[in-house]
Amino acid sequence: MANCVSCRAPLPPEARFCPACATPVGGDADRSERKLATILFADLVGSTALGASQDPERTRATLERFYDAMAEEIDHAGGTVEKFAGDAVMSAFGAPAALEDHVERALHAALAMHRRLRSQFDDRLALRIGIDSGEVVVGSPREGSSFVTGDAVNAAARLEQAAGPGETMVGERAVASVRGAFEFDQPQVVEAKGFPDGLPARRLLRALSLMRPRGVQSLNQAFVGRDGEMDALESAYESAQATGSPRLVTIIGDAGVGKSRLVREFWERLGARQPEPLRRTGRCLAYGQGTTYWPLAEVLKEHLGITDDESPSAVLDRLGPRAMLGMTLGLDVAGSLHPLVARDQLQDAWTGFVEDIAAERPVVMLIEDIHWAEDLLLDLLERVLGDARAPLLLVVTARPEVLERRPRWGAGNGSLAITLEPLAADESTEMLADLLGVTPPAELRGVMDRAEGNPFFVEELLGTLIDRKFLVRQNGTWQLAELPADFHVPDTVQAVVAARIDLLETAEKQALQAAAVIGRIFWAEPVYALVSEAPPDLRVLEDRDFIRRRLGSSMAGQREYAIKHALTREVAYDSIPRSRRAGLHAGFARWVEATAGSPDEVAPILAHHYAEAIRPEDLDLAWPSRDREAAEIRTKAIGWLQRAAQ
Repeated sequence: MANCVSCRAPLPPEARFCPACATPVGGDADRSERKLATILFADLVGSTALGASQDPERTRATLERFYDAMAEEIDHAGGTVEKFAGDAVMSAFGAPAALEDHVERALHAALAMHRRLRSQFDDRLALRIGIDSGEVVVGSPREGSSFVTGDAVNAAARLEQAAGPGETMVGERAVASVRGAFEFDQPQVVEAKGFPDGLPARRLLRALSLMRPRGVQSLNQAFVGRDGEMDALESAYESAQATGSPRLVTIIGDAGVGKSRLVREFWERLGARQPEPLRRTGRCLAYGQGTTYWPLAEVLKEHLGITDDESPSAVLDRLGPRAMLGMTLGLDVAGSLHPLVARDQLQDAWTGFVEDIAAERPVVMLIEDIHWAEDLLLDLLERVLGDARAPLLLVVTARPEVLERRPRWGAGNGSLAITLEPLAADESTEMLADLLGVTPPAELRGVMDRAEGNPFFVEELLGTLIDRKFLVRQNGTWQLAELPADFHVPDTVQAVVAARIDLLETAEKQALQAAAVIGRIFWAEPVYALVSEAPPDLRVLEDRDFIRRRLGSSMAGQREYAIKHALTREVAYDSIPRSRRAGLHAGFARWVEATAGSPDEVAPILAHHYAEAIRPEDLDLAWPSRDREAAEIRTKAIGWLQRAAQ
């Protein structure tokens, strides 16, 4: 039987309207979602004076150039232009699609927008930019209105008004998410309409790196639980050294599971070897222009000492007879060659380059995040591995999705794949002790259970507790204060999990959200009933490691599953608008009521879900103009709460 897209009530055959809430059958489902996003407001300074001094047609042409340039920079950074209004632009990063690095992208975009404006308009025009992060609701765009709403939108607009020409003001929540990646001026409080206590903010000065460094600077380094993986890396290096042939090691794991920490430790150990191997590194970027060969360009610059301000002719002099390597750096050295011929010559040039630099000592090359790599780069790396006659160890890190794009990656001889799993409970405790330098408080270990063995999540949770003064060092020990009920997942962790969830197709994403409403443990049948799109395939969620099937079931005849990580459930649940959450809770309660054999056994479940469906603070959002249905659910909630209490 079909279900209403609004309240999830069963629909009789041939029904034109839902008998429970009167929503038209066949109407569009609510696609809105709650997101953690960063909002950027930019306003053009000097445009009014410019318009008064020239013909309006010329002013219009100037503004069109401005619109195109700003839209291009925002797009390159992975943002979405929300709207242009006069000489101002609003954009969103992390909405409509979640991005794990939405704050970094917004700040890099702001710096690029300032540079672009100066290059096109000299000093005649300048930008004021305001940026802030926070919870927003993403809906369908309507003409003349926004598709994102939330306090972060208002805050970013107020910060833009407080910025001076050529300045970018950044809210404190955004600043906290990018520590170590950008330099800011001293904290200040901006007086802003609608914010009685003002807006804490900082002026953005410059970028320090493309990505935020992992870890908490005030804590010790920790490396635990990866002895077997380290042995495999060292064996691969020794094999490449002994045979004089290339070896490939692919380290695969989810975001934050410890890939970078493992290779950093391996890098340090290589430095202590005799002879010391030549080590070169590069990283694939998630966005930007000219990024196809970016990691190899980093390798080339590091090896030859090429700086960004060198002229093309000076770079070609450094390359000498291997001028074709200039393609890696974006130089036009292919001339009139057919693109496929140029590709082949570039691959041959890199093979020869690797053989040259490995002639005296082994080479270890690290390429990080190849799940963001383009096929041309992966093709080149495979060609070098296949053709080079040199002691080369190529180490690459990737998330599991790279194998969906490239199923046979690393399948050749001399290749090894290392899959990193989360740390075990005792390893997480050991990591905590190493980070803090002392045995952690017992109650802290309980809080850290939320990270479920993901080292990045452990560090970010720990950093958040310290930043918010919940975890304080006193007399050589750490004291944990009682956490408030509204203590949430750190923004950095939420962004990583949300970005991974957003990779799912709509039906599977809705299935994960429905499962999150049901609980950490859920059953297949009600999930199918609660999803308004095409039927979801729960095997996809299993394959992507979001859920796992459980042996047996606490509900007779029902296939039972568990959401693998508590943080995944928390983020998926928080992404559902409150208006839709209530209907999902009510829909699941109706399913339980209709299928349960013994009402007493399920009384607590029904009490919880009916009560969540009728939360007083959300009534206006959940049941607008549906007083009778709200009253029925309230009656059920009270009845089942009383029964559960008895």
